[in-house]
Amino acid sequence: DRLDELLGRAPEESDVRYLRDLYGAEIAYADSVLGELFGYLEERGFFQSGLLALTSDHGEEFFEHGGFAHRTTLYEEQVRIPLIFRGAGAQDWLGRAATRPARILDVAPTLLEAADLPQPVEWSGISLAAHDAERPQLLS
Repeated sequence: DRLDELLGRAPEESDVRYLRDLYGAEIAYADSVLGELFGYLEERGFFQSGLLALTSDHGEEFFEHGGFAHRTTLYEEQVRIPLIFRGAGAQDWLGRAATRPARILDVAPTLLEAADLPQPVEWSGISLAAHDAERPQLLS
C-alpha cells in the first residue's frame, strides 16, 4: 500500500530510506539462506568437483535518477548485477579483470567450458574464461 502511494508522488527522504531498508532486509535474508546452502554444499564436498554460479536478473533503482524499481532505465543501478562463481576450476580463471562487460548469456558457456563440455553452435554467449574474447558492447 505504501509503495502504491509513493508512485503517485515525489518521495520524501524517509520514504526512500524505508524502501532501501526493505530491500536491504531482502538482501540480508538471501545472504543468510545462501550461506546455509554454501555450508551444505561444502560439507558434502560439492565444491571439490562441482561449480556453482550465482547471479541476478537485474538491480533496483531507488529514485537515483527519478525512477523506482526496474524495467525503466539502463542506469548502473539496474544493469550492474552480481555474478559469483565458486567451486572446482574457478580459481584458474577468475579474479582477473575482463576488458568487456559480462552478459547473462555468457554464464552457461562459462559453466560448459569449466566442465570441459562443448558449447552448442546455436548459442551466442562467450565463456567468461575467455577474457580476451570480443563481446558486443550494446544490446540489440
